[in-house]
Amino acid sequence: MDLNTGELLWKALDPDPPAYPALTEDIDCDVLIVGGGEAGALTSHTLLQENLDVVMVEKRKVGHGSTSGNTALLQYANDTPMYQLAQSKGEAAAVRFYSLCLDAISQLEDITRSLELSTDYERRESLYYASSPQDVKKIQAEFELQKKHNFPVEYLSRQDIRERFPFEKEGGLYSTADAQINPFRLAHALVHDGAKRGMRVYEQTEVTTAFHENDSGRLHFRTSTGALIRARKAVFATGYETQDRQSTPGAVIASTYAIATEPVSDFSTWHKRCLIWETARPYLYMRTTADNRVLVGGLDETAVQGPKRDNLLEDKAAQLLAALYQLFPALTGVKIAYSWASSFGGTKDGMPFIGEHHQHPNCYYALGYGGNGTVYSTIAGQILRDEILGRSNPDAPLFKLGRLK
Repeated sequence: MDLNTGELLWKALDPDPPAYPALTEDIDCDVLIVGGGEAGALTSHTLLQENLDVVMVEKRKVGHGSTSGNTALLQYANDTPMYQLAQSKGEAAAVRFYSLCLDAISQLEDITRSLELSTDYERRESLYYASSPQDVKKIQAEFELQKKHNFPVEYLSRQDIRERFPFEKEGGLYSTADAQINPFRLAHALVHDGAKRGMRVYEQTEVTTAFHENDSGRLHFRTSTGALIRARKAVFATGYETQDRQSTPGAVIASTYAIATEPVSDFSTWHKRCLIWETARPYLYMRTTADNRVLVGGLDETAVQGPKRDNLLEDKAAQLLAALYQLFPALTGVKIAYSWASSFGGTKDGMPFIGEHHQHPNCYYALGYGGNGTVYSTIAGQILRDEILGRSNPDAPLFKLGRLK
């Protein structure tokens, strides 16, 4: 799958990250992780805490898949509002899912503090505004349910928004518990830390075939380099490209667009440089970066890849920049430095796929589909650690594969 096109900000900021060799010999391990993006890196981090022998293979270079196009807003709120999840899944499940996401943001903070390499993790507040007057009811329903369960959120009226921002909206939710990160640096910092702990990491090494060995019960994987990997367990953190080989019922793959501006010298009109997104679907969102740029994304399209997606990039970038100017007139004139299109996936029920494959024993998946992929990947690491070690995890049923058949 052609995951990204255009000029990617994160790769431009770090053109020479840590590198790893290709696999050239047959090896054995406890757990093979297929995929060197955020999901694979966060899963490896939790497994290495258990003294497991972990091998990671990445068919490109670490972080060069969908992670390099991720804009990495870390939020506990999701593409599917809590009140809508409560209607489809039940209130208890909806609240538990949001609680896991809220906890994951703090867990990510603890993890990043333990790493040698910087990830640009920063705590941020966030505004979720009503895109139209008709959406105020949605905002109010979401506020009432979140407040009922003590989530860190307040309701902002039209006047409240006017006092904090240079634009007017009919209503909004304001959260104080979100964050942001550089996803490319996060993946590299985690893998670098894992390699220091003994994890064997191989780039430019693609798994081409997989099969079981009946006598030992081990999984066997043949790679593009001709090597054989024997593993007790395997985690597929292969993101949206998973759908190229094995369709996951309930997965929805599309494309999204993003821009990063030149550095901005004055954010005085941007309240606390908070994260911003809206109720419209597909939604517009924006954030600032550690080096004082503005990231703006959205304008999703159904085309997954190819010319139908890529030919829209210039026009989509112009629309995203115009949306920034509309919300923040003081930033009018700021220019685009980077623009890109990326494949993007979600699920029909708004929750990621995490767990053992229902048809392939000892094969586990960490598919953080949705606008909260980094947060979902943090949750995945903990659930998969328990499942691989044979421990019970009460949250695992929420995310199991096959639930949307």
